[in-house]
Amino acid sequence: MLIILARHADREELPTVPEQEQVLTEKGIEQAVQLGQALSRRAGLHGAEISLILTSPYLRAVQTAQLMTQELGLPPESVQTLQALAPDVEGSVDATVQVITASNERGIIVVGHGPDLAELAKRLCGQAVELKKAHSLGIDRDPIRGIGRLVWLVSYKDYL
Repeated sequence: MLIILARHADREELPTVPEQEQVLTEKGIEQAVQLGQALSRRAGLHGAEISLILTSPYLRAVQTAQLMTQELGLPPESVQTLQALAPDVEGSVDATVQVITASNERGIIVVGHGPDLAELAKRLCGQAVELKKAHSLGIDRDPIRGIGRLVWLVSYKDYL
């Protein structure tokens, strides 16, 4: 199973707008599209078929997931919101790991936020990797043995 952890793209930072409602900037939109293109190529090289994108309910993450979906050629319904991916949710990493490991998908992308993604990477492959905005990492996970290994780090710039 290929698990891709992706951090949302660049967002606006307006003090008058609640954090969960802040949207991508123009730069963030470009980053999300480019990251989707990079991941499409990378997944193809890895021989994995992405069929599901789990995303934080925060608008910037949902937008990132939707833009990536277009580049991956996936239908809109392949994006599913997972409340556990919202920042500062108690037990969020455990809940996310349970959803991922219970899945029968061959390839999943998880779009979320920095600290939780680092902890999720640590749980899935033993390496806590702090992702910058619009960056991702790929984990090849053996679902039978429950062992994962980090196979790549990808920036939205990697295939420009």
